[in-house]
Amino acid sequence: MSISYQVTLHDCELTEETVWENIKNVDKLNQLDLMCMVMESYYKLHKNTKSPKDLELELRKHNLNVGLIAVEWEKENYYKQRVKDNKGIIIKKKNRHEYCGKDLKSAMDVNPEHLTKYIVIISCLPRNKAIEETLTHSKSMEENLEKLEVSGDFITFTEDILDEKEDIKITKNDVNSQLQAGKKLVKLELRDYEKIFNQYKNDNPNAKILTYATLQNGAPFNILVEENKIVCPIGFHPYTDSEGNAKYKYMPIPQQNSTTSS
Repeated sequence: MSISYQVTLHDCELTEETVWENIKNVDKLNQLDLMCMVMESYYKLHKNTKSPKDLELELRKHNLNVGLIAVEWEKENYYKQRVKDNKGIIIKKKNRHEYCGKDLKSAMDVNPEHLTKYIVIISCLPRNKAIEETLTHSKSMEENLEKLEVSGDFITFTEDILDEKEDIKITKNDVNSQLQAGKKLVKLELRDYEKIFNQYKNDNPNAKILTYATLQNGAPFNILVEENKIVCPIGFHPYTDSEGNAKYKYMPIPQQNSTTSS
């Protein structure tokens, strides 16, 4: 069975239950940008009294895949160059809220005690892979926890040349802002691609199964066609499972960037 999720957003209030429902649902998607936003609501819920260490411990308690990793930003070329170019600085998570709305132009505008050598990286890999990645930055998971206690985020400095009229600001009604504030609930609806394909097949009895493209592994990707028109957004390709049985994997029709077949 080929299953995917359809994501819908619903209005909600910021509570412990909604925060963790969001984190758990997004964990199933392995979607980093969405995870970054819903995790912000965790810190907002606890009025910035919690550290990344606290969140990581709770992620483990909930048996989730997502993990938090403390990384020395000076060893990461991107952040090292950004700091060198005076584009921003890494501020401890527990102090970051103190600078919201402030016009920061350099590290001189930040309390030195609020600076940190570690930046928080979110890993949306399966948990065993997240652990492997963590151990490339720390000797143990316990050491990572201690680093997370003082880890932080990259805060961008305000640039003097910025034209205020052209500055795109996030409004209170912006979806991203509402997710971070815990005002939107992420709901997942299971979608069975095989079931969708078979429904279209039943609704179009004269449609033929034709090869649409050849995938990188050499397997043909097949679709439903009637009168030279694709009548179903889902296609399938054959594969062999670990026991040698012939199977079919159903999935949305991919972009045609591989060898096509007529």
